[in-house]
Amino acid sequence: MLVSTHRKIAEWIAEELNLDSQTAFFYLSEGSAEPDQWKNYPHHYGKDREIKKCIIGARTLFLHDEKNDAFFQLGVALHYVQDRWVSVPGIDSQHGLWEEDIDNSPFVDDLEEMVREFPLSRFFPKVSATDIENAEKQYIEINNHLCEFEEVCRSSFEGYDGQFAKNETLSIATLKRPDLGLPIYDFNFARKASLAVALSVCAPETSPTLQKEFEQRRRDYMEILEHAEEEFTKKIVDLSERKAKLEREGGLINKLRKMACSYDLWFYKKMYEKRRHLLKVQKSYEKENEVLIDAYAQWYNVTSAPSLSIEEVKRLLD
Repeated sequence: MLVSTHRKIAEWIAEELNLDSQTAFFYLSEGSAEPDQWKNYPHHYGKDREIKKCIIGARTLFLHDEKNDAFFQLGVALHYVQDRWVSVPGIDSQHGLWEEDIDNSPFVDDLEEMVREFPLSRFFPKVSATDIENAEKQYIEINNHLCEFEEVCRSSFEGYDGQFAKNETLSIATLKRPDLGLPIYDFNFARKASLAVALSVCAPETSPTLQKEFEQRRRDYMEILEHAEEEFTKKIVDLSERKAKLEREGGLINKLRKMACSYDLWFYKKMYEKRRHLLKVQKSYEKENEVLIDAYAQWYNVTSAPSLSIEEVKRLLD
């Protein structure tokens, strides 16, 4: 795409992100134009690695509060994302004219309606009806995917972890466009994909969903701790009653059974004194939180999980 097109999209994205800093917009705009200075062509394919690297880099910088550098990196990523949507490659003699048509294309909000309003069959009369139908179907599916992801982004990924946010963002950024296209398609699908990526990269630095999961998990594990205390206490009481019963009944066999029971009772009491039954639950809680934190840390700044103290559980045996 032309530099003017990249800057035009950057300006629109800045408005959608409600960027109140001219400095932030400057870095976003400059980043979106910079790759054309590097001349590391081609840009319309083969840049998946660079796209992913720049997006992850931009998010990392954003989380570290290095916002200007983050917006520059985001701009670079979006340049490649947008160029992926150019239907006519640079080696084609019509490439220059095609990019001018892209630059002159209007902003369209309803992309599904756009596909219906500008059917591919009108511009590709020699292409089979089946191929046309398949391409238009792909565009509509992509639009639905972009709309759904944009909605998730605007909800601050409520109900989703950081691993989902990261993977889905990279997937959106590297979507494969259909083989057939029009300048108005290229411009508006590139614009919509770029917005989705930008919304994700600029999502809140911490996840409210994670905090809710922390709180719910702690409540769940407090119940598990209390249940473990009840079950372990019951086991010791049952052993004590069994030992007493064996003593009352007497006999050689019962004497041997009482010895085994006495050992079990001694062992379980030792375990109870050290609260091993609760420490096991606590360790499980910590391991599950490590997995949870790892999933969110891929896209968010993550605080420590709330502690689970076994001292909060009332002893049922003296």
